Amino acid sequence: MEPNQQPQPTPQKKLPSWLTTVTPLSKILAMILFITFPFVGFYLGMKYQERITVNTPSIPAIKITPTPIVTQVDISGWKIYTSQKHKIGRASCRERV
Repeated sequence: MEPNQQPQPTPQKKLPSWLTTVTPLSKILAMILFITFPFVGFYLGMKYQERITVNTPSIPAIKITPTPIVTQVDISGWKIYTSQKHKIGRASCRERV
């Protein structure tokens, strides 16, 4: 091959026009496939997951019931402040220095 010579492009084969023409039927078929393929794939994926999942025996759950702990607090030295206007009260255990 000489250095000045360009490679010849290969002739491309043309597809028949009946394969490349967009028709209402081809649009409907594309829409049906576009909608149904995800559902079919989801269903097949669910069935595949059921096949590969190993069923392990379940361990019985331990029931834990909390028991309340009641402690008595000595509030005899607390000061109680009340508001007659708002009808609320507040207890304070801090001593003023």
